[in-house]
Amino acid sequence: MKLFAFTTAALVASLPAYASPGDGREYYGHMWGGGGYGHSFFGGMFMLLFWGALIVITILAVKWFIDRDNGSSSGQGNSSAEQILQDRLAKGEIEPEEYRERMKTLREDS
Repeated sequence: MKLFAFTTAALVASLPAYASPGDGREYYGHMWGGGGYGHSFFGGMFMLLFWGALIVITILAVKWFIDRDNGSSSGQGNSSAEQILQDRLAKGEIEPEEYRERMKTLREDS
């Protein structure tokens, strides 16, 4: 669904590139306009490449920020496991003996 939304937005944003004056005269004011100069094709291709790259970079940046905010970094290691054990002990889910045993196991592994 997100891909459909991004594609639709990209197509709508590119509509002005297809504009023409509409009065029958030749118009050379935008990069799609012909005229035999040979620049219209390359100008259009570079425009598509530019906007495509910009959209891809934006999507990757958003994905990176979302992954970073979700805590998917592996740098936390045992400290997060120790925190979970402390929380479980505080909630009364485990006994102090089990807490000490599991903490000992965690510290031996690191």
